[in-house]
Amino acid sequence: MEREVGICTACDTVYVMGIDDPRTTCADCLTGYGLQVVWFSIPEEGVLNLTQHQATPEQVAAGVYEPPSPAKEIISRLLTFDRLPTLSEVICSAAELSEIAAALATEGQRVMIGGAPFLMSHLESWLRNRGLTPVYAFSRRVVKEEMLPNGEVRKTSSFVHEGFI
Repeated sequence: MEREVGICTACDTVYVMGIDDPRTTCADCLTGYGLQVVWFSIPEEGVLNLTQHQATPEQVAAGVYEPPSPAKEIISRLLTFDRLPTLSEVICSAAELSEIAAALATEGQRVMIGGAPFLMSHLESWLRNRGLTPVYAFSRRVVKEEMLPNGEVRKTSSFVHEGFI
């Protein structure tokens, strides 16, 4: 089901708007600056990508959907820690990420997560409390060796999506 989603880049809020909501200001910070309204939907069997990385072509083929652009930037900011966070900051990030996921996905949907290990257990809990199912991508590492003309060996690694855990 397609839903109208308000994304405020001024205060990093993502929320579901009402049908034909005439709102031009953010419900949280009450500014019009940064408010974008987008239509977004994921099929029932789809998986919302709540990581800071773009889904691989294999993941997209497996049903992974990217959040709309402004929401993706907010997600990336909430998943990035440039200094040692307090427990409160970790929990707040998990709560905000789950709020975004709840605005973009419907109850029971799977949400692909990944990032700092100290955040994941909190994020899993917050997502489950909102009726969403956290999953992790499983990838198989494929290593290829190539003999170079000078006798050196070049190793390249790639990761192939195998499914969700």
